[in-house]
Amino acid sequence: MTTKDIALQLEAWVADVTGFSSYPDEPRSIQKALPLVISEVLAQRVTMDPEPKLPGIGNYQQQILKVWEMQLMLMVDPTGNTWNASQALYDAIDALETSVKKDPTLSGRVYIASPLTDTSYDPPEVEHADGTVARQATFLITVGEPQPLEV
Repeated sequence: MTTKDIALQLEAWVADVTGFSSYPDEPRSIQKALPLVISEVLAQRVTMDPEPKLPGIGNYQQQILKVWEMQLMLMVDPTGNTWNASQALYDAIDALETSVKKDPTLSGRVYIASPLTDTSYDPPEVEHADGTVARQATFLITVGEPQPLEV
């Protein structure tokens, strides 16, 4: 898979699990798109070393592994009730954690995703260039797939 494919597949997974919106291109209005998920690649690497967050793959001699460290930003509208907005984020993150543990292929979207995730709720709100204010959680996940030895 390409890096863009991974990013889009992760957004589609979040949308299926949580009901959040995802768009292959930037939405016209972030405010109207909320609740929204946006994926960003933090790092990617091709390695022959085992990946500790992806147990069971990359442990074979002469196997190449491509790994993506991904950041999924989940945003909800806090207008009127920041308490409910925060609760919606907690529910969404819990659902994602449960989903990746049950099915590390994310319903066949990736070869394997790590059940070892990290989430940050800081900063609790962000303001985008268009003036949209959103309550935000950042979900970090590692995805990998074996690569052929020959190109």
